[in-house]
Amino acid sequence: MRFKELMEDIERIRTLQNRLAALPENVSDRLLDKIERALKLAHRSDKKGKTPTVATANTLSKVDDPDLQRGKFYRLVAKNMIGNELTPQEIGSIVRAIRSDKAVNFEELMSPSSDFTKIFPQYGMSPRVDEFFQDIFNYVPQRVGPGEILLCIMSKRITKGGKGDLTISKLNGEEVGVEVKGGKTGGRTKDGDVFKQQASNLRQLQKEFIGRYGAAPKDTGWSPDAIVKLLMNKPGVDPKKVVDDTMAVFNAIFPKSPYAGKIKNAMLAQRSGAGQTQHTTLDNVRALYGMAALELYYRIKPQHYLFIRAGSWPAKTSFVDSFEDVKTGLGKTLGISVSIPYIVDASGNNEEYPKVGIYSL
Repeated sequence: MRFKELMEDIERIRTLQNRLAALPENVSDRLLDKIERALKLAHRSDKKGKTPTVATANTLSKVDDPDLQRGKFYRLVAKNMIGNELTPQEIGSIVRAIRSDKAVNFEELMSPSSDFTKIFPQYGMSPRVDEFFQDIFNYVPQRVGPGEILLCIMSKRITKGGKGDLTISKLNGEEVGVEVKGGKTGGRTKDGDVFKQQASNLRQLQKEFIGRYGAAPKDTGWSPDAIVKLLMNKPGVDPKKVVDDTMAVFNAIFPKSPYAGKIKNAMLAQRSGAGQTQHTTLDNVRALYGMAALELYYRIKPQHYLFIRAGSWPAKTSFVDSFEDVKTGLGKTLGISVSIPYIVDASGNNEEYPKVGIYSL
C-alpha cells in the first residue's frame, strides 16, 4: 500500500474512533459491535497483506453473476459478510450456492405468499448469516427498493432492470419482467408513464375544488378521508355536490377507471349510513382508491409484480401474475394496504398516488 493511501486509511480510522466516542448512550449494542469489528478489521491482514474484506471480495468477484460485478456489489457483500463475522464455512456455503444457482428458491419467490427466510435457503444457518441477509436487504441505493439488490446478487437468473425492476430468467429461457413494489407500507404507484395518463385539466379542477371548499387540514391537500370525515359533514355544504366534485378530480387522475362508481357509492354510503360505521366506510374508500391506482399501473405496465412488505422482518412477499389475480384474491387470500392519498393535491408533488401493498392473508 502506498504511503498516501496508508495515511488516508489511518485518518479514516481515527475519524471513526472519534465518532464512536461521541455516540449517545442509547445507541444500539449491535451498531457498536459492528463499528468495533470494523475498527479491528481495518488493522488486520493476512500473510499477503490482504484484509479479510479484500480476500472475500476477490473470491466473490470471480462468481459469474453480472449483478455482483455491476457497481462492484461483491465489495458490498464482502464487507457485510466480514462485518457480520461470517465463518469461512458460511461464506463458502453462500458463494457455492450462488455459483450453482441454488441461493434463491424460485418456487417460493414466485409464490403468492412467502417471506425472505423461505426464499433464501442459506437463511437460518446462524444468527450471523441472518443479519447478513437483513443488512443486504436494507441496502437501498437511490431509486431502488428494499430487497432488490439482495435478489440480484444472490442469483445469476435475476438481473436488475430489463423488462421491469427485475428480470427473471426461467429455466426454459423465457425472461419474465417483474415490477417490485416494496416498502414499509407498500410501493409507489406513480412515475412518468402514470403522469401521462392525467387529464389536462387536473390541476385546474384541484384549484377550483380548493377555491370552493377552502384549504385542506393538511398542506399536502385534501385526502378522501378528510373529505368524507370533515367536508361532507360541514354545515352548509351539500355532500352530494362534494362527492360529484371529488369524482371529477378522481376521473382526471384515473381516466376510465372501473372503480369510479364504486368509490362514489362508498362515499355516499357514509352519509346515508347504509349499515356501516364511518371507519368501515373510510377503509372501503381507501381500499378502492388503492385498487384504482394499482389498476392504472397494471394497465400501463402489464407484467408480473412482486410486493414486499419491508415494515418488519422477515419481509413477507406476494408474487402476482396479473391484476385479475389481485382482484380474485382480494379479501380471500390477499389483503391490501394503502397509504393516505391526497386526491386534491396542493403540494405539486403528485401526492394523488398512494403507496399500495398486497399481502397474503
